[in-house]
Amino acid sequence: MDVGTASGILLACCGLSLALAIALWTSARETRSARRLALALGVLAGMILVYPLGWTGREEVPPAVAFLPFNLPLALGPLLYGYVSLLATGRTPRREPVHFVPALVLLAYLLVSFCLPAELRADWKETAHDKWVKPFIEATVLVSLTAYSVACLRLLRRYRAFIAHTRSDADRFAARWIGRVLVGLTVTLALLMAVRIYTWNVGELDGSALTLWLGVLSAYLGVEGWRQSDRGFPAMED
Repeated sequence: MDVGTASGILLACCGLSLALAIALWTSARETRSARRLALALGVLAGMILVYPLGWTGREEVPPAVAFLPFNLPLALGPLLYGYVSLLATGRTPRREPVHFVPALVLLAYLLVSFCLPAELRADWKETAHDKWVKPFIEATVLVSLTAYSVACLRLLRRYRAFIAHTRSDADRFAARWIGRVLVGLTVTLALLMAVRIYTWNVGELDGSALTLWLGVLSAYLGVEGWRQSDRGFPAMED
């Protein structure tokens, strides 16, 4: 698939994600969980948008694109975990602000790097960023999303067991679309790890196919989340 076609599809996915995020933020009945999902869709839109703007995962990405401050994958895991926690228990995770510290550190780093003078920014990217900081960020993202995906799936399994024992209509609240998205994220993580291992040891690879898959996951999560947003999920007891 050529770059123009891929960029067009990703822009459409990004626009859909943002439209659903706005709808969830403004009109959903279960506002706390819906707003967590809206923020997660916004993060996914930012992760997707960098590709049409020129990011491919390769080292020759322009410095201004490499440091775009809305590419914050470290915020995705905590937001999805907060969303699942609110659906299942009616409460936010314990010490939730701590979960967002890595994302805030990444945001500060991107903002500072993005605001550097153009020549200094290019030198920083070609030296320390591409050799040390970028691999560290990518490894941290893999660890973060893996940990939060596992945590979400475990909480979802407990919730389904609780629903099965307390409700005759348990299937209505199984939240199977979340499980599918988390499985999709796990598959994506495995593919991303393979790509990164190849990049670190052999040579650079284009990340367009992986970004397209991320766009599909984002659209599916947004549509299903919006469709279920008015359904009152019974809270799981301690």
